[in-house]
Amino acid sequence: MSNNPNNSNDIQVVLNSTLLEGEIIKWSYLKQQYMLYAITNQRAIIITMSRKATVESFYYEELKIIGTVVHQNGSGDLLFKVTETRDAEAELISIENSGFFDIKDVEDVESILLKELKLIDVSEKKTTGGLYENEKVTWSCSPRPRLFTFETVLKSILGFIICTFLMLFVSGAIYIVISENDKQSITAIFGVVMILAGIGFFALALKFLFSPISLLLKDKKTSYITTNTRALIVKQGKNKKYLTILPDKIHIALTRSNNLILLSEEFYDFDKQYYMDGLGFYRISDANQAVKWISPLLKTGSNRDSALDYKLETSNVKMIRRTYIFVALLSLGFSLFFLFQLILRFASFIVTIKKGISTFEEYLTLALNVVFGCGMYLIGLIIAAYLSYLFFVKE
Repeated sequence: MSNNPNNSNDIQVVLNSTLLEGEIIKWSYLKQQYMLYAITNQRAIIITMSRKATVESFYYEELKIIGTVVHQNGSGDLLFKVTETRDAEAELISIENSGFFDIKDVEDVESILLKELKLIDVSEKKTTGGLYENEKVTWSCSPRPRLFTFETVLKSILGFIICTFLMLFVSGAIYIVISENDKQSITAIFGVVMILAGIGFFALALKFLFSPISLLLKDKKTSYITTNTRALIVKQGKNKKYLTILPDKIHIALTRSNNLILLSEEFYDFDKQYYMDGLGFYRISDANQAVKWISPLLKTGSNRDSALDYKLETSNVKMIRRTYIFVALLSLGFSLFFLFQLILRFASFIVTIKKGISTFEEYLTLALNVVFGCGMYLIGLIIAAYLSYLFFVKE
């Protein structure tokens, strides 16, 4: 079946010539004159026409994951390879995707593929929430929401520094404009331009400053689900994203007590740093409960053994938690000290302002003292609070 009766004859000839014995086309889509997507009873196919035809195949027995990205108009992406590269703390570094991009009625195409993979019955229809009619949710969980990671802490510090200097910059520009009696002078016009430029960069600085809040909201839109047929990662937002990890490819691995890796592709060292490619349930509250409901989906003996080995590993983690708690309390004490010093600096600034400032030079000197004084204490507060959070919450 084809969605476009005017598709290129050349690319259709290439598709027909690549079909294997007994292979039947279930769906095809001519995205552009030089690219065609197709689903058969044996594989998913991407054909690209340039100087010569290139055929990329995703055979069903080799598939590990099916990703579906749904846009607001019903179009979206159907992914056959989703690789999330993470560091030793399981923080996301990069994502690589391969599959069908920007196709119409992507959820209908997903249904065709899942039926070919025997994950759903031929008569099943998709319901709200990304599930199908006969699917039953056995377990669900959301990741522990985060405010601070190494990346967001750096962004917040950078955002604070930029915001502070921009406020001084804009304040100086406003002072120049106000002090000029002749509003048509070049100095006054230059001051207005400085104000507008400062406000524009200020919006970007605020985005950096509040990056922890953006991360928190992102985590709250993620959920992990196991059903009677599959394991599912759901990410809500402007576009909905559903990642189905195929049951016969699940292999449970453990990176930390609350990170459960279901699909691990590669472990390697680079510049003495530990990285990992894979997908899983990260920062969940009860990994043992997740293993309990994932185990019935595991079809191979080795995969079932890995689920049992996981329970033994989690018992060893409890021995390390006392050290974590000590460091967390120490970091919390430092954060309270920096917060106290920050309040004293700010109170001193308010008192000085109330006494009155006669010249702009005095104001600039006072502002710089506050910036560097409060700034250093604020940076110390953020770092100490981050360490406290790291050892208290992330364990």
